[in-house]
Amino acid sequence: MALRDGLRVAWEQGCRRLICESDCLELVRNLANVDWVSMHSHGGILREIRDMMGWSWKIDISWIAIEGNMVADWLAKRGSSLVSSGIHELALPPPELKILLLKDSLGVS
Repeated sequence: MALRDGLRVAWEQGCRRLICESDCLELVRNLANVDWVSMHSHGGILREIRDMMGWSWKIDISWIAIEGNMVADWLAKRGSSLVSSGIHELALPPPELKILLLKDSLGVS
């Protein structure tokens, strides 16, 4: 759901060229194989993502090891701990996230 919602936000903000990296290899593989989408327990969400990928934009979705994207891992853990659901926007990165942004930008795991 995070990927679907993130793609929707990117589209609404006018992004028309996007590189998306996910540490969920199963997700990336399922999106690459149309046959798996219909058989998956989350097939509806996967179909929505596949439909979005067909919109008028350039989008690449690939797998990245969790150690290679510590910011995404931190955000996912933070999001899963929130009481309220939905999209939460951060105007500025919290202090504890700043060091991870630096490490990710330098390729340090």
